Amino acid sequence: MIQITRALILIFVISIVACSIEPSSKKTTRNNQNYPNQPTGKQSLHGPKSTKKKLAYSILEGDSQFRSGLISVDIESDTNSVEINIRTELGADFEFPEVSNPNFSHMEDAKFLGIEYELTYDDDDDDDHALFSGKTKSSIFNGGSTNDIDLTPDHFKDLAIGKYSITLKVTSRYESFFGHVPSNETGIGFELNFEIEVFPIYESVIYFSSLVLNKLFTQNKLKGNNDFHNSRPETGISIRQGMESLIFDYAKNNYSFRKKIKKTFYHNEPNPTLTIVTLDVDHGFNFDDKLADTMIYLNDLISENYKTIGLTGTDDLQLYCTTKGQINK
Repeated sequence: MIQITRALILIFVISIVACSIEPSSKKTTRNNQNYPNQPTGKQSLHGPKSTKKKLAYSILEGDSQFRSGLISVDIESDTNSVEINIRTELGADFEFPEVSNPNFSHMEDAKFLGIEYELTYDDDDDDDHALFSGKTKSSIFNGGSTNDIDLTPDHFKDLAIGKYSITLKVTSRYESFFGHVPSNETGIGFELNFEIEVFPIYESVIYFSSLVLNKLFTQNKLKGNNDFHNSRPETGISIRQGMESLIFDYAKNNYSFRKKIKKTFYHNEPNPTLTIVTLDVDHGFNFDDKLADTMIYLNDLISENYKTIGLTGTDDLQLYCTTKGQINK
């Protein structure tokens, strides 16, 4: 009899546990619904599969600097993007040249390397065409430096699909922290060549107009972790496509942020995902507080006017996109 009673109790307990873990079919609140603009289906939410690979290059000028270990360069490519990493190793005994500081009327060590670079490409006419140029600067205080040059789809948007020969020319001078007067002594300098392949590139535009946070949700999320002088958040919006930041802006001490923003961007697939994040923007050494985020396909945002985007913790979020489709053939 005791064994039968124990068995009945055990069955009763198992029934209660099974009921408690059974998925509920009850409708969720507004902020937890599956909105039609959120990504669905089998397409990856993380964009196209990475095809990153190292590129070989030929040294046209400055070979001795490479052989001595003074310079090393790594070049990696992904779909319509190139990362160039330039490293220098001057050695611990390197004597820094001196430059004049006009602000303080004295001489100081030039412990920074200011690099100027120019990239050109050859096409079927065998002529050099400007692709991209710029400047970068890094500290050589410890006897070495690292400088990065990043090329993204917007740098290749005017190139037709196909393979191209790219030439990188680098010159440099030693500079002080302020860099007002560079040293007459030149630093590293070299020229190299490598090949890339350009794939289809698409052009789109995103438009933003307003974000209104839900006050109760925001207060619960922050739990009082906000400015000492004002309890209201710095309402911020961040929109990214892959690693590129398209929009980042905010309003101070307000539950709403209203400002018309337009941003043109370039992408490698016809229907990429955009990552949308609402924030309480912090300053100084504090990190921004993420309130909510979602990923949305570009095609779900295509419109002729602003669309209301359903996102957890928001009372209103207005944005839309237009697209030109593929722009290089």
